[in-house]
Amino acid sequence: MKKKLLLAFITFQILFVLYFSCYTAYSSYCEFYKIKMDSSVARITKKLVDTKFIDTYGSFSGCNTGYGFFAPNVRSTGTIQFENGNNTYYPKFKTNEAENRFSVFVDKISDFLLEDEEEKKVKNKNDSVKVKYYNLLYKAVAARLFNENMCNNKVSYISYNLYDYPSLQQYTKGEKLPQFLRLYQIETILDE
Repeated sequence: MKKKLLLAFITFQILFVLYFSCYTAYSSYCEFYKIKMDSSVARITKKLVDTKFIDTYGSFSGCNTGYGFFAPNVRSTGTIQFENGNNTYYPKFKTNEAENRFSVFVDKISDFLLEDEEEKKVKNKNDSVKVKYYNLLYKAVAARLFNENMCNNKVSYISYNLYDYPSLQQYTKGEKLPQFLRLYQIETILDE
């Protein structure tokens, strides 16, 4: 009896992972190429995926992470860069907790900057408040880095950048280091 229950659970788990992976691959593909998911199978699948049981089970078991079109569904992470004169600085932390909190801050910036254009239209009324909020946080980080590094120039730039890794062709030609894609930058005027 225990073997049958274990076999049933393993079968359910494997089918669940396959089902969810197929769904996330298809939905990611449609979202990436801006194709409407209009098939009846896709609508039924979306309703099933959105049920409370499936959502809860997927969250607790880790099966809803998806291994699909972007295999696995991992987005780019960014970094914050502070420039003063010809020098570039990155935040340094004394504790793991500080580093974790800062990484959550960077993730929230990533979510905001990489948000789909359609979602931005819906949330447009709150964007101006969010932009002001993030600019204030940027300036706080800039002020800290300015003081920590005893910078001389009053005018500084703080930016959010994504890593742009070289393609395989570029890598074979000797380009091995990633470049930065600057998504957002503000100028700060700081004084000691």
